[in-house]
Amino acid sequence: MHRRPSPLRSPIWLLAFGTVSCSSPPCPKGSELRGNGLCYLIDSAPESDTTGEEDTASPEDTSTPGDTGTPTSDYTYGDPIEVLGTYGEGGGAGMPILYEWTDAAAIDDDYAIVTGQGGYGIISMADGNLIHQENIRRALRVATDGQNAILASRTDGLVRIDVSRGPDTRGSLDFRGPMLTTAHEDVDIQGDLVAVGWRSEGLYLLDLDGDVLSNVPAEDAFAVSFEGERVAYTDVAELVLMDISDPTSPVELDRQPMSGEGRDMSWKGEHLMVGLGGTGTGVWAVEDDQLVHRGDVRTPGSALSVAVDGDNGWIGAWEVTALVDLSANPPVVLGHEVPEDSAMGVGASGGRAVVADWFHSTALGANDGFAGPELLVASDLYFDPELASTQRLDVENHGPIALELTLDGADPGYSLSESTVTVPPGERTVLTVAWTDDSRPAPSDLRWTSNDPDEPSGIVRLQPADQGIGTEHEDFTVPGIQLPDTSERSWTLSEARGKVVVLVYWALF
Repeated sequence: MHRRPSPLRSPIWLLAFGTVSCSSPPCPKGSELRGNGLCYLIDSAPESDTTGEEDTASPEDTSTPGDTGTPTSDYTYGDPIEVLGTYGEGGGAGMPILYEWTDAAAIDDDYAIVTGQGGYGIISMADGNLIHQENIRRALRVATDGQNAILASRTDGLVRIDVSRGPDTRGSLDFRGPMLTTAHEDVDIQGDLVAVGWRSEGLYLLDLDGDVLSNVPAEDAFAVSFEGERVAYTDVAELVLMDISDPTSPVELDRQPMSGEGRDMSWKGEHLMVGLGGTGTGVWAVEDDQLVHRGDVRTPGSALSVAVDGDNGWIGAWEVTALVDLSANPPVVLGHEVPEDSAMGVGASGGRAVVADWFHSTALGANDGFAGPELLVASDLYFDPELASTQRLDVENHGPIALELTLDGADPGYSLSESTVTVPPGERTVLTVAWTDDSRPAPSDLRWTSNDPDEPSGIVRLQPADQGIGTEHEDFTVPGIQLPDTSERSWTLSEARGKVVVLVYWALF
């Protein structure tokens, strides 16, 4: 799927003014300077910094956006992910979604529980429809074993829900939990055991009443997952395996480094996945009580949530929801789906997944045995003869089958280094688009067609850079503060003429 910006919800506008003046340095690694004079994060940065000057990279230069594994002859060309239904703004009949959904867990093959800023909802795995929602208190994380669910709030305690009635789930149960003032993160539940990654407080094992059975010290215990008499958790950038046959006295069995810090974990049977945020997703196995790293996969966005379902692995990566073949060696990313809002959390069972998609809930199905190329290409390029009359166009293939792409239709004032490209699985091809005249660039659409089974055509908008460095921004007034004074007042951009202005968006949670 090509990139689409995720919307911001419930922003606070914040202005900070200073008297610093500076020239424009190169953008930091992991970002690039575009023709509007701003640095943008990219999923796969080039080896050298991009300064905004004309890009002289050869169109044949390729780099790997992430290890997507090696395709096998077993795959049939086709779309590996089917959208079964989406509920929310503009979709689905019935009650409006009252909370921003942030995480999901499958109760069984038919229903999932999602959590939000004010409560929880029960979702149909068949079509994503909201069956019931309940206002209790905010819950940012959820885990369930099909009988009970544990909702985690970070700072407002834990909640236990009886989900054994599936769509008839109602209310909550008493669950005290430790009276700690620090933030906790991921949770898991298995029978009468609950695990909590309590950051600097360590890993906590609790019973169903919330009483502490044991506490394992850690620098930063974050993601957790049970499997039988074992529990795994992340401690900063290490994966730790514990024997909990006696939950009052856990024993560490193995500890291995990861390529990033753990943010979510799912362990079922022979497959263990760890979401590593912007670093990607780690895939592991446990053999003879030893952690075996099977490889990392990269997806657009940030791997915030993972779910193992048989040999399928699902990744909620904010920008996309991805499906991984965990049986392949190394694991293979089969495809992506772009969410309605943001793929915050994902739960999966029985070949289907539910995505906690902010003000939507989406049900997806895995089409076993199918795979195709997975296109990722920018939706906009900006041109300014004084800053960047030549822009690079990265064409990435995150699927296991070769991508074929044809581009045409741009204004005659633009030149394209290559109109037809083939991108091997897991690789990236760099094209260049240039505005060849000295005049102001003309808006135009660069049309493309591809063999991506669920995205056969689209456009890249070619636009003049109206708000680049040295151009005057339209005046506006917003509420904000100026530290160290935290009292809010109205700020007008023109009042800060000659000063540096930082505009910050921040969600209310």
